[in-house]
Amino acid sequence: MIILPQSIAHVQQLIQPGENYYLVGGAVRDALLNKCNNDLDIICPGGTQKIARRLADQTSGAFYILDKERNTSRVIINESNGDRIVFDFTQLRGGSLEADLRERDFTINAMAVNLTDPVHVIDPLKGGRDLLEKWLRPCSGSSFRDDPLRVIRAIRYSVALDLKMESSTIQELKETVVNLDQISKERKRDEFFKILGRGKTSVSVQLLHSFGILPFLGIENLTNFAKVLQRLRVLDSFMSYLGNDSSLLKRDYFQLASFISGLGKQRKNLSNYLAQPNNSYRTRKDLDHLGAFLWDTSHVDECEVFKKLALSNDESTHLYILLKNRNWLHEFVENGGVLDNRIIFQYFKRLGDAGLDLALLTLADTASVVTAELNHDLWLLELEVCGRLIETWFEHPEVVDPKMLLSGTDLLIEFGLTPGPLIGQLLENLREEQAAGEVLTRQEALDWVEEKKLK
Repeated sequence: MIILPQSIAHVQQLIQPGENYYLVGGAVRDALLNKCNNDLDIICPGGTQKIARRLADQTSGAFYILDKERNTSRVIINESNGDRIVFDFTQLRGGSLEADLRERDFTINAMAVNLTDPVHVIDPLKGGRDLLEKWLRPCSGSSFRDDPLRVIRAIRYSVALDLKMESSTIQELKETVVNLDQISKERKRDEFFKILGRGKTSVSVQLLHSFGILPFLGIENLTNFAKVLQRLRVLDSFMSYLGNDSSLLKRDYFQLASFISGLGKQRKNLSNYLAQPNNSYRTRKDLDHLGAFLWDTSHVDECEVFKKLALSNDESTHLYILLKNRNWLHEFVENGGVLDNRIIFQYFKRLGDAGLDLALLTLADTASVVTAELNHDLWLLELEVCGRLIETWFEHPEVVDPKMLLSGTDLLIEFGLTPGPLIGQLLENLREEQAAGEVLTRQEALDWVEEKKLK
């Protein structure tokens, strides 16, 4: 008997006698692998909106109509444990369940379970056997042509699940790559982000490069591709440690050991920060992997990849900040810079929380050389600087964002100043003095302003 995700019980409670609803696709595949999957695809015998609306009402979830013509609905539930569960309801296609399954991408995703009798897996294309024997097979000879996005998906599955492809499948994949220009930027972006930061990122990126897929994602003219791959390997190792996953902690021993020693106390804080989703449900971890990918991009001001990947304005701004400042910490350490609270305040004032990501990516960049070529002294200095920046962000808000000791009104009343830009400049300079520890009390703040006024 297959063990279904617990959240599927929300749907099972709504099924009426005589109705047949089927859980299909990745959730069934992952259930067979004893893996968690919070994206649940459900085939409905008729319309989808009625059961989807009932599910949303019952669980206080959010209801969406994804495609009115194709009768596709979505419900998103935020569980009490913090999990985000996505239910996609689609109408049965092709007149029968088997016909519907045969239209899917790969045999490992063409399995179903009847939710009213979840004992047996319905598997007409032997996807369970392929999963066991580690084969990735398309459901039909036209699978890639039917949806060219499946060439990217094939790489994702083959790497994530350690699957092999027959030579005929590889040939079909190669022949279909050129059709990726028919796919919307948004769909390509979403599939690409499912590769970034999911472990073995460098392996997936190497395959994307080998099959000529990267240009269709807007990524061209990469310099020193070997360094890009190594940087992604190192970042995967760092992220695995921060996420309490030991599966990728197999290389770069000196770099990783010192990284763990230097940043271990902030492990949980960093992990939580990197896991935060934005409005598009992409995390800082995802964006940092893209940042590591594009780290060597020249002409950042003209970087078109943000548009070609249909990134949001906030995402584009975040990546622009990272790439524009990518050399700052390198140069600060190389030039013998001494980090104090004033510099830390200025750093985060300029970068905001992107300063955390810049510190991590700077370390990944420095560590992305073979250990024999690593400048150990420089690496340890960078680790010390980046570690203090990260620690200060999480542990010392009085340095990163000190509370105002005086207000604009105070300056107007106490010193007879007139409203204008000078007020804001004085207050911001005063905050810097507070961060540096030069001004600690309201009276010291008043004295400081008086001194500046006299000058």
